[in-house]
This record gives sequence, structure tokens and C-alpha cells, in this order.
Amino acid sequence: MSNQRLLNAKYNALGALGYTGLLKTRELQYWQDIADGTITFPNVDFTGDADIGGTLSVDVIAESTTDAGVTIDSTLLKNGKVIVANGAGTTPTVTFSGSTELGFYNKSNTQIGVTSGGAEVMTLGSTLSVNTIGEFTADSGVTVDSVLLKDGGAVGTGVLAFGAGSAAAPTFAPGNTNLGMYRSAVNTLGWSVGGVQTMTLVSGATLTQLALLGAASSESQLAIDNTGSGDSTVRFRINGSTVGTLGVDRSDSNKLKLAPSIIGTNDYVVFNPSSLSATFGGDIIAQGSLNLSSPTELTISSGVITVTKSYHTVDTEADAATDDLETINGGSDGDTLVLRANNGGRTIVVKDNVGNLALSGDFSLDNIQDTITLINIGGNVWAELSRSDNGA
Repeated sequence: MSNQRLLNAKYNALGALGYTGLLKTRELQYWQDIADGTITFPNVDFTGDADIGGTLSVDVIAESTTDAGVTIDSTLLKNGKVIVANGAGTTPTVTFSGSTELGFYNKSNTQIGVTSGGAEVMTLGSTLSVNTIGEFTADSGVTVDSVLLKDGGAVGTGVLAFGAGSAAAPTFAPGNTNLGMYRSAVNTLGWSVGGVQTMTLVSGATLTQLALLGAASSESQLAIDNTGSGDSTVRFRINGSTVGTLGVDRSDSNKLKLAPSIIGTNDYVVFNPSSLSATFGGDIIAQGSLNLSSPTELTISSGVITVTKSYHTVDTEADAATDDLETINGGSDGDTLVLRANNGGRTIVVKDNVGNLALSGDFSLDNIQDTITLINIGGNVWAELSRSDNGA
């Protein structure tokens, strides 16, 4: 204490201490260091304002009025709490010296806002609202309640629950707000393109159904585009077992086939797109009528006609009163053919053993109710199965 002395003064003597403002006190006790002139106040009890031009260093500042706290530059210190102004998204109240646009503010009575770059990025309350959650460790993703969100996908055993969405605003919209997937109805998943529902997947107690929906003037299409070398197939299964396969056999001129399992093996039906024909591997059982469709007219030319279907009417060349039919072109082995007269006023004479016809004798179609039925027996030969002279 050789370099210090204890001083006492009343407030009216404080002007000598060098303060520029008003300092009020009942009693002031301080230590003055004789060597450097420093004054230390072990305990100061202010009853009013203190305006100090320099730096004030104290151990404890206590409130003067009970339960009023102490305010330092608009920041209230009270009952162990720091109470600041509400702030805003662009001007957070709790911030940092390195970036005053990064920090926290009072968004509402129940929410704390978090800002970065002067813009709100997250809200803390009963519900966490955030613009972006980035992974902490590179390529590790973010796990939310056992669901791993990583690289744009979801992995795990948990469940992601979202709003229902709509065709115009699907819940899952990859890069386009009106294109994606949404909840169309109870147990129904919907897909939309351009804000219009195009497909639904329905699952119920007795039915799982995939429906393709097109607009009134458009086509509903399910396209399977195979750019590889294998077949394009759709398999139908019951309880895990394949009961039928529909596909294109690329090893057989791209024919469309229906098979029990693998196309090309015991095919049920083979559709040939080049000949517009279908070959059945088993019996054809018609529950209703087997219709040959309406006949088309053929006109004899030099004793010859060319068939294009199983049922035709035949007329004479140049509408002559009578004409001979000697040769029938077209058809293949196993085809059947029904012919009848096109005009009851003109006679078609189907000739036996002339050209490529094998009949039980000549037959005249002189009434529109007369018919003759033939079968192609190979080698471009048509053999008679039956004839019906039905007309008068």
C-alpha cells in the first residue's frame, strides 16, 4: 500500500476526478495509485445516471431499482437473463462481430428465426422449419428418424409422410411443379403430366389396378422401349408364379407372342405384324359367335379371282349373264373360304379340275343364297368342303 492512498469524497467533489458527465453518489470511496494516477472504485452505489467518457471497469453492476434490471446500450440484463430487442429477418438481434447479417431474432411469441446473409433460413418452434439441411460429413447424407436422405433419395426402414398434393401440384415434382406423383384418393397413387392426371395405381382388398388415363382427344399409352438385344415382355403373376407372358420375340421377326411362361416356348398365340395374321397354339373356343365379318365383292377376270379374306361374294366379268370361275389365288395351307353369288340375276359356274379347284363337280351359284365352302390344302389348291344350293 506504499503507492496507494485511500480517498473519500462527496458527490460535489467529483468534478476533480475528470469525469465529463454527472455522477451522483451518497458516498464514494476509491483507491488512487500515486505512481500512475489510476483510480480504482471497489464499490460504487449509483442512484442516477453515470456518463463516463472513458472505459469503466467494474466487477459487479447491480440494479438500482428492485426487479428493474440493468440496461446497457438498449440491452436489458435482468434476473440472469439477457433481454434484447425483437429484431427482424434482415437485422437479427443476436449476431456476431464478423457478420451482422447472421444470427437470431424473435419471429413471434413462439418462434425463433435464424438468418443468414440477411435472409431467414430456419424457424425454431414447436415445428422446425428450414429451407435447406445439408449433410455434416461429406457423402454421409442426413438421417431423420431412421430414414437416410442422401444424394436426392431416401433409404431406410422409416416412413416419409407428405401432403396429398394434386394433379396440378403433385407432392413429388422432379424439376417441374406440375409433373410428378401425388395421392389421388384413398389407396390411390396418381401421376400427372402438365397438371393433368395421366395414370393411377389403385390397391384394395380385391383389386390392384394400374389405369392409364388420356384426355378426350389423346391416346392412353403404356410404352415399353427396349434398346437392348433381348425381348420386351410383360409377365402376369399370381402369388409369385408366372401364369402368362406377353412379349415381342426379337429372334422371330419381332412377332408378338402370348405364352405360358417364356415366349417362343409353347406359345398360345403368335401375332405376325407383317402378314396381319395370328397363329394359335391350341384350340379356339368361341363362347359366342365366330364371325367372318361382312363379305367383300370379287369380280372374275379371265376366270380368276384373288381372295383376301375368308368370305367373299363373286360377280361375273363385265356383268355378263354367266361366267366361269377356274382359279382362286391367295390364301395359304389350311385357310377356309366361303363363296356366294353377288347377284341372283347372273350365274357363277365354279369349275371342277380346271385351274386350281378340286371339287365334286361343277357348281353354279345362281342365287345370292347359294354358297360353296373350300379349304386350301397346300400347293395353291382349293378343295371343296361343302356346297349349298339354297336358292330357288
